[in-house]
Amino acid sequence: MPITTQSTTFTKDVLGRYLCNTLGEAQASGPFNVIVLGGGAFGPALAVHLFNIDAAKRHRILVLDGGKFVLPEHIQNLPPMLAGTGGIGVPPSTTIEKLRQAGQDQLPRDEVWGLPWFTNDPNGFPGLAYCIGGRSVFFGGWCPRPIATELSQWPAAVVADLTATQWPATQQLIGADTNNDFVFGPLHQAMKNRLLAGLNQVPDALPAGAADIEAPLAVQSAPARPGYFPPNKFSSLPGLMRAARLAAQESGGSDANKRFMVAPDCHVSRLTLAGNRVSVVQTNQGDIQVPANGVVVIALGTIESTRLALNSFPNTQGLIGKNLMAHLRTNLTIRLPRAGFPGVPPDAQTSALFVKGRHTQGQPADAGHFHVQITASGVAGAQADNSEIELFQKIPDIDFLQAHAMANDNFVIVTLRGIGELAGDKQSVAVRGITPHPELDFGAPRAFVQIGTTPTEDALWNAMDQAVLQLAQVFAGGGQVEYEVPPNSQQFQANPPASLQAMRDALGSTHHESGTLWMKTDPANSVTDSFGAFREVPNAYVAGPALFPQMGSPNPMLTGIALARRTAERINVL
Repeated sequence: MPITTQSTTFTKDVLGRYLCNTLGEAQASGPFNVIVLGGGAFGPALAVHLFNIDAAKRHRILVLDGGKFVLPEHIQNLPPMLAGTGGIGVPPSTTIEKLRQAGQDQLPRDEVWGLPWFTNDPNGFPGLAYCIGGRSVFFGGWCPRPIATELSQWPAAVVADLTATQWPATQQLIGADTNNDFVFGPLHQAMKNRLLAGLNQVPDALPAGAADIEAPLAVQSAPARPGYFPPNKFSSLPGLMRAARLAAQESGGSDANKRFMVAPDCHVSRLTLAGNRVSVVQTNQGDIQVPANGVVVIALGTIESTRLALNSFPNTQGLIGKNLMAHLRTNLTIRLPRAGFPGVPPDAQTSALFVKGRHTQGQPADAGHFHVQITASGVAGAQADNSEIELFQKIPDIDFLQAHAMANDNFVIVTLRGIGELAGDKQSVAVRGITPHPELDFGAPRAFVQIGTTPTEDALWNAMDQAVLQLAQVFAGGGQVEYEVPPNSQQFQANPPASLQAMRDALGSTHHESGTLWMKTDPANSVTDSFGAFREVPNAYVAGPALFPQMGSPNPMLTGIALARRTAERINVL
């Protein structure tokens, strides 16, 4: 019998019922020849694209996720009062030890977030969003393309495919292919003019024109064609829902027999091999048999995907877990007098800008990449105490909600966030890497994450901080500027922070882990091939930033989804 829609005290679970299936329903419907482990950002990108391009309908696709259906789309597409609720937003970094001291181990810290790995960093990590859509439901939306020097370690064929087809298609998919039609007006133009006029005052900033400094945000606020509503801020959920309902139509309205299913609350603990192929997916709800022609796609996030590979696959060359990369991150909030922006009217105004930088420490080979994400808001009159009503339903970044709520009649609030690259070490885990931890979770060893910086990376971080301070002066335009010190205090002073350390986020707070299952053309120096297939387990693929040989400074969403779509096209022709 089909499972009917369930009711709680507050809701009737219509959306969850018609998106998801139980694992029992999926197993009873017949074998799936594509099993995607992870329903966050990148697994659904692969699964949905494969479903869409499979004209012959040869593939039955099952997506498993450890969380449940919680939100129907990106949190910033929802009413702002919900977006600002403490129980839904991204929580601060922590560790398993701290969670246990607080009595929160084995429980979400709020509604969705959990932390399954140990780390040497006392600041810890925010962890994973255990919900369908994962981090794509919460990410900030910044999606710049890497530049050529950030791709020097990538396979040439992959870069060619990304450049020719995958990046353009993905930018169109996520809404990052056009200038931001929702960011305009006198304040935005004034900010652009100041940045272009003063960019030469930032020695490490790369030369840029007017188009280069527009914020590359994954938001589409205008319809792509007449008769359509815009999708607004991107997440993986709308595409996942569409595929599930199209599959139901194909099956004559039978939700229990779809060829595309999503099974929530299903934790994968291990993959069993028969020879060099995955034959069984072990989960907390029972084993899933992988047919002889089946493939498994691991898309659990970089750390959990690596953990699963370490616990399941041969690692003859000892490479799995090396090359861990993340991002350096610096934040500075300033306020500028409104009087310094003549001609800007006293109504709700926003701006979002982007600066790319590269720091060379004497030799070009030592260059490190960074970029600065810039948001500004000015709200006056009745909206002065509630600027998020105008600014943060869709853009630019929920991380800055509190800072920009301080905009008022007298000041424009500007936040500058620097994002700097960490280089991977493919030979050692001494500074950064992932190894097994002896404690078991769902019957398999947890991961231990070693994370730190090298002296070269510390120098890059210092240089990026200086660039952020220099940009603050650029936007001041020779006039007054005040700095929020300490961060998030709503207290401003005339001098910048005395310690650059006070501006920095913890290493594990960026959600940008990557690299530990990297792809290259040389089998002796890579975990996966150029399509993301494991060297030693050819019917197992990876989707997500774990594939990156080199990260650069861009947020991994754009390239991670582009690679997932490329792998889907590969699987479709096998």
